[in-house]
Amino acid sequence: MAFASSSTSTTVVVTGATGKVGSRLVKQMLQDDDTNATNDIRVVALVRNATKAGSLFPPSSSLDIVQVNFEDENSLQSAFGKYDGFGLFLACGNVPNQQDLELNICRAAAAASCWHCVKLSTAQPVIEQKESYGSAHQVVEKELSTLFVDNQYSILRPHMFMQMLDPNLGGPLLGIDLRETNVCTHAFANAPMALIDCEDVAACAKAILLDSRYDNDKNSKRIRRHAGKVYELTGPKAFTLQQEVAKVISTLRPSDKQVSIQPCSIDDVVSMLPPIVADQMKAFLKTLMEYDTVTNDFESLTGQRPKSIEEFIIQNPRSFLPRQSRTGNEIN
Repeated sequence: MAFASSSTSTTVVVTGATGKVGSRLVKQMLQDDDTNATNDIRVVALVRNATKAGSLFPPSSSLDIVQVNFEDENSLQSAFGKYDGFGLFLACGNVPNQQDLELNICRAAAAASCWHCVKLSTAQPVIEQKESYGSAHQVVEKELSTLFVDNQYSILRPHMFMQMLDPNLGGPLLGIDLRETNVCTHAFANAPMALIDCEDVAACAKAILLDSRYDNDKNSKRIRRHAGKVYELTGPKAFTLQQEVAKVISTLRPSDKQVSIQPCSIDDVVSMLPPIVADQMKAFLKTLMEYDTVTNDFESLTGQRPKSIEEFIIQNPRSFLPRQSRTGNEIN
């Protein structure tokens, strides 16, 4: 039996619900449902592992955690068939079969009663490369207009996430590792970039999905506003790790020594990787390194200002402090 969406209720299905953006979207949707009496939101988290997902989110009568096999369209169709009208957040992470998984999801959702799909893609210049790290995104983006009637989809192309500066998440390729020292190197040290917080990317997806909800008027300007649109998401300004980031981290550390983030070559960074992977990653990093564009797409979608890198580090100090002085939670 399908769960009907009433004129005042909204069902949002989130794939990649345990990922960086998807998990934040689930929490933001549930928070909106709890605090806004005009919104009756049911969130459906489609996941590979229901036990893992259950540990990420607080118990809620507005949340369904549904375990599916993303490689099996029948499994997806069965899950989607339980809901009569839903918005879809599409994200599968950077896995080898990402393209196939996302196309499976799109086909099953389009055949069901999906009224709008928001696809999480990658940074604009990465998409513009013919052969790149973003090739899977290119294929899926192209198929959206074929699968979804009246172009009822939107694409989010965010810059690199601020969270990737955490050495626990970004690792030796992207993380700033100041856990044992006041000095480190980074390939992006003196490259101006406008990174964005995952929370802000999730907020954009939420804004589109709630703005595009089905209200029995398929010609509504509100629904059509996001049809086929691509949003390039960045932070509020371009900054460098060597200047702005080093300065704000220095103010947080229990030492009078200033933090120093010095440049290193991309070749040095990728030297630990297998040659085939290293070549792809080198091209990807070089593209991001040259991407200093700042857009107002976040503000146009949410009516708010995106988080600055200074605000992000101050709110998440633990990963940028020496091990012995850490308090609070790690970035996740």
